[in-house]
Amino acid sequence: MHILVIGAGAIGSLVGGRLTAVDCHVTLLERADWITTVHENGLSITAANGQQKVVYPNIAKHIDEIADISKFDMVLISVKSFDTQEAIYPLKDKLQSHTHFLSLQNGIGNEEILADNFPNNPVIAGSITLPVEVPQPGSIIISKEKGGIGLAPMSNIKDQVFLNNLVSKLEESGFTVKTYNDYKSLKWSKLLMNIINNPICAILDMPPNQILDNPALFDLELESMRETVRVMRAQNIKVISLPPYPLTLLAIGLTWAPNWLLRKILQPFFSGGRGNKLPSLQIDLQRKRNQSEVTVLNNRVAIVGTKVGIPTPVNHALSGILDGIAKGNINWSDYQGKPDVLLEQIDYIYRTS
Repeated sequence: MHILVIGAGAIGSLVGGRLTAVDCHVTLLERADWITTVHENGLSITAANGQQKVVYPNIAKHIDEIADISKFDMVLISVKSFDTQEAIYPLKDKLQSHTHFLSLQNGIGNEEILADNFPNNPVIAGSITLPVEVPQPGSIIISKEKGGIGLAPMSNIKDQVFLNNLVSKLEESGFTVKTYNDYKSLKWSKLLMNIINNPICAILDMPPNQILDNPALFDLELESMRETVRVMRAQNIKVISLPPYPLTLLAIGLTWAPNWLLRKILQPFFSGGRGNKLPSLQIDLQRKRNQSEVTVLNNRVAIVGTKVGIPTPVNHALSGILDGIAKGNINWSDYQGKPDVLLEQIDYIYRTS
């Protein structure tokens, strides 16, 4: 299997590296600071138990360095969602119809972008729930082995043999893999996971455990999740469990259980879910990115909520504040380490909406 990985950061390098180890022909599009390291020393992948493996995938900086694009059986997309359109543009008119796309990106809308731009190429929606860190270029560390990959074709995939082979190779490389029939359930359920301990941590620039130790902030987390579940149900999209997280039970609890009980039950699970990894939205702010994936997470909940008639004041407020900070329209220092400021802002939105 010939595979091109576009967006060879933590996730792309992990998946591409592991597939290299099981005799897939993988080409990673790497950043300049990775190329020399990976070329000379290989790509190092360290499991949660400390076992290390070094692999030597093919590497390139630009797509135009690859002689034959048409040879690839699959293109794995793992760039940030706001970079999807730019990342795939060089592939236009260069792929054969046998080439499949796999998106392992966060948020809603990436698969639709791929399908719109490449109508003759099958698209597989994916999610990955393994926490991964990049301590330095060329090095990947899996924080916790608890997690896996979910796959769901956008439509009835033409080549079931390809999907079966992909699952087999991913499992052989060490991943737990589960396939689903409804890609929207997969992506929205992963969104529900992604917003846990994410935008609030980013806005306040505080670690997840400090958020969870504050009952008012924990309740804010719970309400953003409740809004998301309501928006999903309004679209007839089911919450599904992703390996190994019982999101179906979470949705039931959000519907029926009081906050005090949910805080008691969920705190240990939420505290341990990320390992030692900081939330992605917080990392992006710390790296001074001027765009944020909150636009395809909480903001997508708010946008769809408006369309289906479900109020989403918490997701709307969180996405607006975080996006404003990323773009430089809001001073991050106004919120850093100041939970009361955020809570007052949310309370004001509730009272005026």
